[in-house]
This record gives sequence, structure tokens and C-alpha cells, in this order.
Amino acid sequence: MTAIWGKALSLDPSSPLPIIIPIVFYHGNRKWTISTDFDGLFETEKEHYGAYRRQIPSYEYLLYVFSSTKHEPIRGTKKLQIFLGITRAIFEEEKEVFIETVLDAMKSFDESRGTVGNEEYFEAYIRYLFYARTDFEQEELKERIKTVSMERSEKMLTIAEKLLQEGVEKGLAKGIKKGREEGRKEGREKGREEGREELLWKQITKKFPQIPERYYEKLKALTIDQLDTLGLDLIDMQNEEELKKHLPM
Repeated sequence: MTAIWGKALSLDPSSPLPIIIPIVFYHGNRKWTISTDFDGLFETEKEHYGAYRRQIPSYEYLLYVFSSTKHEPIRGTKKLQIFLGITRAIFEEEKEVFIETVLDAMKSFDESRGTVGNEEYFEAYIRYLFYARTDFEQEELKERIKTVSMERSEKMLTIAEKLLQEGVEKGLAKGIKKGREEGRKEGREKGREEGREELLWKQITKKFPQIPERYYEKLKALTIDQLDTLGLDLIDMQNEEELKKHLPM
């Protein structure tokens, strides 16, 4: 918000500030517990709070929690419906509900075959699937997808193998030194994390070829949740400035 206002003032110092409506989109498996009031982030219980209250900025941001809207109908473009469908279902405890959501998406991708960006969006969808949910077997999902699209089933497996191969190999190489069982477990987890970072960076450099290499170090410092958020937001990013908000220097 301050960046937007700063830019507005630099263009015309005499103009009033534009109104900004802050919106937070939350996608996670834990309940959102942070206050939606900015002044709620301060120590409001302290005795001196009342004396300084007029000097503390106060506004309320709008909170959109994907998991709380899973029973509402999804409207909008086909891509938006696919995106909202999987973000609602990704943490669904009923695995069958999750799989049915994926199958619906596969049908939509097939219906949109040949449209601009469809295959890139499909690949991003599959990557997110394997990043965010690990309680299903690839082969099981492949067989289920076959029932609606043989083509999508094969492409999904190709993407999954590409996604995990490099990272798993690196992780296993390190893990084996510490013992077969412990090494396999640690190797898979570490390998997935490293593979996730590398693949996301390749996706970033493909979209923004001029992005400086130093941002890769910032990418590697992100948490898993932050990587997931960046991967989702990257789909609709229009310029490097939007990307750099996720990778501040």
C-alpha cells in the first residue's frame, strides 16, 4: 500500500492519495487467527495503548479464506474455476472429494485443448498438486485420471517424474550416508524441497528471462507455504515487480 501511495505521490505530489482496499487471500490447512484490524496487531492490552491510539493507523482488510467457501458455487472463467476448485479441495480430508475435483479439472483441460496457455496452466496445476498434497500414490491418481482422459493421465505422470527426479536423486545421495531407512526418508523430503525450488526457479526464468540470478538465493530462503503461494501467483504475474514482492532484497 505504501509503495502504491509513494508512486502516486512521485507522479503528482499535489494529488490526493488513491483509495486502496486491502484484501488477503488465505489458503492453508490451519485456521486464520490474525486480527483483520491493523491496530489489532499492536499490544492493545498495554496501559499506554489508549494514549497513543489516535496516532496508530487503523483499517480493516478483507479476508478471503478458500476453505470456508467450498460449498459455494464457483463462477468465472474456466481457468478461475479450475484454480478455485483445487485450492478449496487441496486440504480436503475426504480423499475421494479431492480426487473428484482433480478429475473435473482434467475434463476442463481437455475441453480447452488448443487454447492459448492451456498446457502451461495444466503443468502448473500438476506441479501444485504434487507440492501441496502427498497422501496419494501417483499410479493411483494416474489410473483414476485415465477414466476421463488418457492424454492427461500420461502427461501428469511425465510432469511428476520431471518434478521429482532431480530433487529425489539429490536427497537420496545425501541420505544414504546416514543410513538406508533414515536416509530414504530424509532424502525424499529434502529432495522434494530442493527440486521444488529449482523447478519453480526454472518456471520464473522462463517467464521473466531477465530476472537477476541473486533472486534465486531469496527463493531458496522461502518456506514451503511461501513457495506454494509464489507458484500460484506466478501464473497471473504480468511483470517482474510483482515477482519481486515475493522475493524482497
